[in-house]
Amino acid sequence: MGIQEISFLSSRLWWAKALRASLRFAPRCVLPATVLTGSLIACRCSLHIALACISHLDQDTEALMRSVISSSGLALLAILGSTWALWFWLSRLTAFARAFSSGDLSVERFETSLKEIRARQAWLGKVWLIGSIYILIPAILLSVIIVITELSSMFAKVSSFPAWVNPILFALSIGLSLIVGAYTLCLLAVSSGSDNGAGKTATQAFMLCLRKPLEILGASFCVMLFNCLIDAPDLLLSLSQAGMSPEALPFAVAGNIWMGITSLVAWPMSVAILCQSVANAGNEHQLSRDSE
Repeated sequence: MGIQEISFLSSRLWWAKALRASLRFAPRCVLPATVLTGSLIACRCSLHIALACISHLDQDTEALMRSVISSSGLALLAILGSTWALWFWLSRLTAFARAFSSGDLSVERFETSLKEIRARQAWLGKVWLIGSIYILIPAILLSVIIVITELSSMFAKVSSFPAWVNPILFALSIGLSLIVGAYTLCLLAVSSGSDNGAGKTATQAFMLCLRKPLEILGASFCVMLFNCLIDAPDLLLSLSQAGMSPEALPFAVAGNIWMGITSLVAWPMSVAILCQSVANAGNEHQLSRDSE
């Protein structure tokens, strides 16, 4: 018991193995990474255009309508693109998890895993539909906090929260992100090798989180810290009040591009961390049952 399930994180051999596997798998993630990056840039531009519209409501009606149409079009493009890209990413990462958990990290095994996951798209959709119910409340709360934070940043010159509110919102967002991320990554790892029904698979991941909360949350925190360190430039810009200023747009776009490039390796490595944690937790649980 304890945190021994994540002791592998101190092993340089394990990190080398995960890095080699992620680099080998990275070319299969170029398409979803590119589409998601473009969608994030479109979303950022849409917000900037909307903010400009609000700041210049006294402009002529024709120019205002053009801005509204442009902002709405970019927002729709961002929603459609990000939805498709995230599902594509999910399928790819599930295939990576399936191969990584098997221990065979050859190119042939990756291709086999991709074919197996493609054949189970309907089942995988049901798994995530049911799984989303388990994290519905924390996900909604997290979304509300993100919207409030973004609006506060956009209208910082007009009004802002008291100084003590921002640290509370930040702490809540970290905690909720950790909860949502823990179950999401755990479900991804569990579903990659499950032959059970969709409902049972989603429940199995949830019960694993309840049975091993410290281990799963600890691994998820490591994943969050790992990605924050890699995406530090974009993260710092997003947290700053200047993040939505017109002058910051080129830097924000550069940050999105940086995230898109690093995600090719960082996201599979993040999945590898949870796969190893889930495998270790499952092995210990089996040993404890055998000893009874």
